[in-house]
Amino acid sequence: MRPSPFTCKFAIAPIGLAFGFLFTAAASQADSAATMWPDPASADAPTQIAYQNADADIDSTGPLQMKQNVVVDAPVIRLGDLFNQPVSGGDTPVAPAPKPGQTISLDYRFLNQLARAYRLDVSQTQKFDRILVARKAQLIKADTVTAAVAEAIQQRTQHSANLDIAFDSGQLQFTLPTNVEATVGVQGLNFDPSTNRFVAVLVVPANGPTLISQQVIGTVYEKMEVPVLNRLVSAGDTIQANDIDWVSTRIDQIYPSSLTDAQQMIGRVAKRPLPAGQLVRANDVINQPAVRKNSLITIAVQTAQMSLTVRGKALEDGAIGQSIRVMNVNSHKQLVGVVKDAATVIIPSTGLMAMN
Repeated sequence: MRPSPFTCKFAIAPIGLAFGFLFTAAASQADSAATMWPDPASADAPTQIAYQNADADIDSTGPLQMKQNVVVDAPVIRLGDLFNQPVSGGDTPVAPAPKPGQTISLDYRFLNQLARAYRLDVSQTQKFDRILVARKAQLIKADTVTAAVAEAIQQRTQHSANLDIAFDSGQLQFTLPTNVEATVGVQGLNFDPSTNRFVAVLVVPANGPTLISQQVIGTVYEKMEVPVLNRLVSAGDTIQANDIDWVSTRIDQIYPSSLTDAQQMIGRVAKRPLPAGQLVRANDVINQPAVRKNSLITIAVQTAQMSLTVRGKALEDGAIGQSIRVMNVNSHKQLVGVVKDAATVIIPSTGLMAMN
């Protein structure tokens, strides 16, 4: 049969025995507490325990109510942290706290021993058999680490460009107690400009005694602002100025054919659906058609010796400088020429015989 979670009005135990028993229980029965705190041999260990006497000092309001969930902001759990009411000797440490940002569970055996050692009148109506204890923390995120390394490299190399840092290894996020400054410093930076590779040591906090020291390795990439579409542009749509946003992109991810000037995009027509947020390449767009399919145009052949023109019809849309198919309306022969303007298509001299 499972023992009752709490008992009240225990017989008085020797104080020294209760002290050793409590901290041993805290270390062994808290799910995540692997070591005993404090070490009884330590000079910092308390030499006296304050407790609530069952015969004289129990609060007149009735049995104590334990909390089911507790949040602490210290390396230790104190007696008063566990109860909803004030407790005599509430500042007394009774167990090691979890690491910042983590949670441990104090089970019914430890709580039962705690009540016995401190002779607490604890309510027996509470049904839960454990207390969850969490510890407050603050977080240094990966973007803060990245910014610190980028700034250190810029100062080291006098590089004014926007940089992107790609890490090979190393922890990039740190969980800290709330009493530590949440800053990152970079020490021992070793940077090779020929390969853009670096090795650095991160220290947290940036100033004062070091709590965390972590080596990181990675590569530095330059970035530049490039135009991208801010919406899906369908095939045949003309790109307008308000369709364009600017994003910072690594130079090694920009293709030679990528359009890096917004003026290279504005007024041009999408040859295929173009998704938002992606770089646009030169072969993704064409100029606005100067010649429309089925429109009547002039077909011309020009050489050093002569110039010949006939009436023709465009068989497809074409922008200035683009090759399209046309037809001689007299002979119905098809030719391929280059659009000169909205009314003229130039045929290479090799197509002279097909003009007739």
